Amino acid sequence: MNKKIIALSGANGFIGKNLNLLLMKNNYEVWPLVRVQKNSPKEIFYDYEKNLIEHEKLAQCYGVIHLAGENLFNNFWSSDFKKKLRDSRIKSTLLITKALADLPNNSAKCFITASAIGIYGNRGEEELKEDSSVGKGFLADLCIDWENATSEVKECGIRTINTRIGLVLNEHNGLLKKLIPLFKLNLGVVLGDGKQYMSFISIDDLTKAFIFILENNSIDGPINFVCKKPLQNQEFSEILAKCLHKKLLLSIPKFAIKLFGGMSEMFLSSQRVYPQKLIDNGFIFDYDSPESYLKKIY
Repeated sequence: MNKKIIALSGANGFIGKNLNLLLMKNNYEVWPLVRVQKNSPKEIFYDYEKNLIEHEKLAQCYGVIHLAGENLFNNFWSSDFKKKLRDSRIKSTLLITKALADLPNNSAKCFITASAIGIYGNRGEEELKEDSSVGKGFLADLCIDWENATSEVKECGIRTINTRIGLVLNEHNGLLKKLIPLFKLNLGVVLGDGKQYMSFISIDDLTKAFIFILENNSIDGPINFVCKKPLQNQEFSEILAKCLHKKLLLSIPKFAIKLFGGMSEMFLSSQRVYPQKLIDNGFIFDYDSPESYLKKIY
């Protein structure tokens, strides 16, 4: 039996590399969506600035998983960088959306796109599930437009999923890679008053969740990719310090964090998010909480 082909953008990124391996382990064939044309038969070239994509290769794919987007931490949030953040997400999604909608007989069966829990904005103590209202702010507006960019695919009947991804835990990449060296030097910090909620998911559960929704045809629309237990910033910092056998001595006041400009939104917004759809559909987490993952690796 022929393997199902998945077109994967961001295949060389932190999440993409891990997902690529798990897709292949689960008997899928992965064709990376790439922005440098090499004329490889198993790569799909696309350029959202020039509105180019290899339709004939896309037509051979069972589904598309679109993860690509400029890293939020790559620069300070100047107006030019904000435009880059938007274009890399929204223009690329619109290009793939139109290409999928134009394919004959809806040959692709599903379109899974990245989004983020930033769509909920700063919500304090409120418990947030997939049917909660969206929020306000740059990140919320970015995610709203990002998800809306998939509307043409939904309208033509292709199953479309917007994965609202939380903070991804992995000791070799992402947030922990930045925090662990500081905590090991006893420079771990609490951000602001530490009361803002942070919602996490381990890289293991994240990649497993992508396979789960790919194979569960009853799931569509927005879905929160977070573990069951969100934590306030101070609680998370205390757990990480304890796992590393270090003391938590410092805090950074809000006014100092706000010196980062728009980027401060990422550090101070409170998002108490729950994975209701994953739970309702029977997904089993390997790590129900950030603490269970940290105890595994330390």
